[in-house]
Amino acid sequence: MSNTELLNQQELSSLRSNGYLVVRKALSSEEVQSCRAAIGELSEDSALRKLPYRGNAGNARDISIINALTAFPEFMPLVDNARIFGVVLAAMGPYIHVVGAEILIRFPHPQPLLRMHTDGGPSLREILPQENSNWLALKCQFFLTDCLELNRANFIVVPGSHVNRFPISAEEVDKVQGQQLMVNAGDAVLFPWSLWHGVGPHLGLISRQSLIVKYAQRWARPQDDAIVNLQAIKTALSPRQTTLLMPLDKHLNADLGSYKWMSSDYIDVMYGENFSTVAEKQYYKDIVNFGTDYYKE
Repeated sequence: MSNTELLNQQELSSLRSNGYLVVRKALSSEEVQSCRAAIGELSEDSALRKLPYRGNAGNARDISIINALTAFPEFMPLVDNARIFGVVLAAMGPYIHVVGAEILIRFPHPQPLLRMHTDGGPSLREILPQENSNWLALKCQFFLTDCLELNRANFIVVPGSHVNRFPISAEEVDKVQGQQLMVNAGDAVLFPWSLWHGVGPHLGLISRQSLIVKYAQRWARPQDDAIVNLQAIKTALSPRQTTLLMPLDKHLNADLGSYKWMSSDYIDVMYGENFSTVAEKQYYKDIVNFGTDYYKE
């Protein structure tokens, strides 16, 4: 991808119409191995003993490690991964932050782990994206193991469903036919809160591993208890990574109702060198300049 566009037209059209985008080789094989080594060979017992942040789908067939960036600080540089961050900016604009991260380990089992659902519970299910509007929230799921056959705990999606209200009856939900995605370790899937999605059965032998990074507009409350203690970590972060992980109340005066909370170089930081000449960057700079001038005291 050149630094003159966030996505090519085909990718952008696919993202907007289907409600998801598969990014191949978002992580190198070395990055995949590094992530897998950090997670280790977790079992239910070891995860519950060693990690303060954990959960599961309620059926003892998986481990979900929330607050994953606190548990595994070495994953922090993934928040603006070069292969996926253009998608995030194209879908959401630059006024965003990371509101959570989660490691998912799906054990073999013949029954589907999760029924079809949308994210955000009963409030967000009533909010749907509009054509050409910025998305409220988005997840990026990095796959750390292969899902190259059906029924390997594949991520299931319903293409185009993100603009339709999710059913409220179990009967209707169970009639929904989704598509199992085939991905390699290192691939990533990005999707909004409103996409109908689920997890298929796992008839294989190797537990499926993935890492989810959750993005939302800057005014949205973090989902994790603590995204990251920036003072305590030893991982070297770039200005953009720091901005994405920084709580808004630490970001200047945090006045959500104005244009004042952004630093003067905020837009430059968010687009970085990767996308230094994209048209969207100047558009958002013009918005900030308008607001700063219009509300000048």
